[in-house]
Amino acid sequence: MESFADEAPDEKRARLQADQVRHSLARTAETPEQYQVRFQSQQVRQNASRAVETPQQRQSRLLEDQVHHRVARAAETPEQR
Repeated sequence: MESFADEAPDEKRARLQADQVRHSLARTAETPEQYQVRFQSQQVRQNASRAVETPQQRQSRLLEDQVHHRVARAAETPEQR
């Protein structure tokens, strides 16, 4: 079997897109209870990882979040603002 490292860029893109479609379908089929469980476990994992962050890691994460937010805002259409 071929490893992911051996994939051509177009194969990787196709695999990632297929994964994204499967992921989206799974999310749309979620019940409110399943969503709540997934959301809560996600919060627990996030809080646990943030609790052990160094000040440098925290600063890096905050800067990355800020850049992500600015890029998303810049991509908004006037109707989305």
